[in-house]
Parts: sequence; C-alpha cells; structure tokens
Amino acid sequence: MQDKGITLAFLGCGNMGRALLAGLLDALDPNTETAPLVSRFILCTKTESSAQSLQKELSSSSFQINIFHANNNVVEEADVVILGFKPFMATEILQASGMRKALEGKLIISMLAGKDCQQIGDIITAGDGKVPLIARAIPNIAARYRQSITILEKTEPPLSSDHSTMVERIFGLVGNVKWLPTHLVNLGTVLTTACLATLSIPLDGLLDGSVVEDGNSLSEQMASAYNQEQLQQFFNHIALPQALREEPKPSLQFLKSLHIHSLSTFPYENLSLHYNASHEIDLDPQHLFRKMVTDNRGRGGFCMEIAILYNHVLRAVGFDAYTAGVRTRRRLEGVPRGDYPGWNHIVNVVTFPDGSKYHSDVAFGGDGATMPMPLIDGLIHENLGTQQIRLVKDWIPHQVHQTEETKLWIYQYRNSIEKEWNSFYSFPGIEFYALDWGVVNWWINTHPDSHQRRNVLTIKFLRRQVEKDEKYKGEQEIYGKRMLVNGVVKQNLGGKTQVITICETEEQRIEALNKYFDISITDEEKSGIHGYISELIKTKQ
Repeated sequence: MQDKGITLAFLGCGNMGRALLAGLLDALDPNTETAPLVSRFILCTKTESSAQSLQKELSSSSFQINIFHANNNVVEEADVVILGFKPFMATEILQASGMRKALEGKLIISMLAGKDCQQIGDIITAGDGKVPLIARAIPNIAARYRQSITILEKTEPPLSSDHSTMVERIFGLVGNVKWLPTHLVNLGTVLTTACLATLSIPLDGLLDGSVVEDGNSLSEQMASAYNQEQLQQFFNHIALPQALREEPKPSLQFLKSLHIHSLSTFPYENLSLHYNASHEIDLDPQHLFRKMVTDNRGRGGFCMEIAILYNHVLRAVGFDAYTAGVRTRRRLEGVPRGDYPGWNHIVNVVTFPDGSKYHSDVAFGGDGATMPMPLIDGLIHENLGTQQIRLVKDWIPHQVHQTEETKLWIYQYRNSIEKEWNSFYSFPGIEFYALDWGVVNWWINTHPDSHQRRNVLTIKFLRRQVEKDEKYKGEQEIYGKRMLVNGVVKQNLGGKTQVITICETEEQRIEALNKYFDISITDEEKSGIHGYISELIKTKQ
C-alpha cells in the first residue's frame, strides 16, 4: 500500500474537511519521483451542490480525486477513512446498512468534535463485536494554510506503531501534531479552535510547555482575493454610478457610495444556514463572490459573508481596510439588553492617508448604519427616518481592566431625539484574520445557543436616486427597509414599521423571499430545510 501511496477517503467534506483537504493538496506533489503519501482522494458529499462546489474548487488539482454520493462505495475503496461529517450524523452514517463490514480492516480517523474513539467504536459496532481501528484527530481551520495544531487522542490500548505513524504523517502535512490522553483532548481542542489565529502557533508551546517562536506568518496582510475584472462585475451588480467607477479611487465619497450600494444590494440573510443540507456557511472569498454576484439570484449573506466580500472589494480598490471583531447584545422585546457576549459580528475599519479612521458596517441588518462613520467619540449621524446613530468610547459592563487605553467603540442608536440611546454592539478595533472568522463561523454554524440556527432572517435596505445629484448622476440613498423574521414580513419606509404578510408554510416563505426580496431559492436548497429546526410547518387546526 505504501509503495503506491494510500487512498484517502473523506466521509463528509464540510468546512473542516475542506480545510484539511486543501492543506494536504498543497503539501503533496503527485508528480514527485517517490510516491506521495496519498495517491488518490475520494470524497463523499451529501448534496449535488456540495459536489459541484468541490469540483470547481479542485478542478486545478493534479491529483486523482473522485466524488461519490454513496458512503459504502467510498469506504470500500479506501485505505484510510476520515470522518468529517457533523457529529449528530454519526449514528445515521456509521450504522447504515453494510457500513460496518465496509469499515473492516480500514484505519478510521475521526474529526468529530465531542466524541472520543471509544464512543465512535460503540456507534459502529452498536456495542456488539470487535471494534475497528480508530484514531481521533482534531485539527483547526489553519489546516488550509498548513499552520494547524492537530490534537491526536492517545487511546487505550494504543494504536500500532505503523498506524500511529500514518496518522502523524497525514496531519503533520498541515501543521504540528500533539498527542493527548482522552481526558485532555476536549481541553486541547478548545485551546486550538476557540482562540484567535494570532495564538495558533504560539499555542503549540502551551500544550507541551515550550515556547514556539516566529508565529507571525499567519498575521501577514493578504492582498485582495478579487481581480480587476471581478471588481467591475461587482460595480455592475451593485449599480455603482458610472462617474465613480471609471477611475475608482479610495476616497471618502467612493467609500460612501460603496457602502450605500452594497448595503442595498446584498440583503442581510442567513438562508445558507437553513436552506442547505449541510447547514454550514462557506466563507471562502471566491465562493462568496459566486453566491452573491455571479449567480445573480438576489442573494446576500449573514454578517461575515457580506463583510468579507466587501473587505476584499475595498482592498481591490486600494483602501487600507481590515475586518474587526464585534460583540453584539441580543434584543429583548425589540431592544438590545444585557451583556455583550463573545465575538458574533464583524465590521470593516478603513484608514485614510490623513490618519482618519472610518467604521463601515454593511452587514448588520435592521438598525445598522446607512453610511460610513468616522471613529469620533459622540458624533451624531442621521440614519433612516428619525433614527440617529453614533459611536462612543467607553467600557462595557463586566470589563475588568478599565483604563483609557481599554475603552471600546460602542455603536448606539435612538429612534428619535426624545428617546434614550441604546447600546447595540462594541468593538476594540483590533484586526481579525480569516482564521479568526473561521472559528467564529464554526460556533455560529454549530452551537445550540446560536440564534442564527433557530431563526430565518432577511433584511433588505431600499434605495432611490438622490433628488439633487448634479456631480454624481445616478447616485442613490437609503430610504427604507424590508424584513423577514421566520414567517413575518415587515416594512419600514422611514416611519412606522408595518407587517406586510405572515407566512405559515415553506411554500409561502419561499414565495415571500422572491416577491419582497428578489431572492431565488433553488429546488435543492428548498429540500435542505426539510426536518431542520427552522422549517415552517403549518399547525393543523
């Protein structure tokens, strides 16, 4: 088997599986004179759209890569099988007819969070019979860039020397590996997946008591993922005025126009968490461009999707722009209240040559800013209708270390001058990297406390041409917004919010998304919500 390289199979290829696959393909050379560790990859996806996405992503690879839709076929042809599906799917997949026999003699490597080797073995055998060879490996999103720290579980009895070496070689191609006893694996996983990317490499030292130096390679500034042709496609899609797009320059006027046109073109929506069999959000910049621009189906995304797309556009124009992590308070009875939880939102921060900085948030939804806001403490801006917004510098409740340097930017709004200010979110202004957003995205996609998983949301801002617009003909302004929350569609045209319609079934909601938001959902996407917690099912009278 080793002379010709192994056949490596992936059962499920979500965000973590794709990150590992990308890292392995980057590390291996199929044309080397000596056989590579892996000579063939075979993948199993649940949906046709996932298969098509993988085909596009892997089209330039020199490796032999095959995609199957039947799990048993994948397993039977493999030497090593990586379990990359969602943990809750373990019983359904591993106890499927014929799966136990197909797994005999294979080395199984589980990447399932929260399930140790013994638990996986019990699922496969249903507690009856000989347990197959099982290893557990928990990498992080940095595997895509070959900068992961992968936690490997020390099992009792231990794997053979050959099998341990095989696991180390596979995951050693995408970064460092650390063996930990079963009772410490979850702790190690938290440290390596829930921390900021800037700690990803130094964390290796925390795990083995040593200090690893030179961990800054991940924090190097990346160029825009989009070329000039894509930039023009983007301008066309958002209907940017021709006078601005002919010579795009990173000016404040250009930033304002990009903000308004992006905000009113790309609806804030989390439909890919619901109308999607994998219920996962893909933050790859090229995927985001296809979804929101090229496919031309009226799609937007939730905060990270839109803001990451927008950030790459800003950098392609020439802006000095980075993304920053945000803590957002939850609404109670329509008003943000309580603590500021962990990182759950994203804004772009733009710096101009004169040193001035602007907050540009095009992906917040309902009470978000309709224009870029300078980072000036207390400066009030007129937002939609009678609403006013501002940024203030202050501490947030429960912040232990309170000095002038630790004050945060807090985004506030009030619905009229007579109302009290509401503090909605806070951010320190530090730069977040792609790997950081991968961690935040994973939590939002998978954690039971994530409100995004329970609620179908769509907010679209409405724009119209500015009445007195002599310099930039065709320039527009925001004048209203339309919202869908689960089954209720509302509209606000600068005054009072009114209910337009209430959807009781999936068919009605799909129709409303198309009628009121110009969003087209494919048949495959429609099937993805069946059986999910957010599916609309009319209650029988």
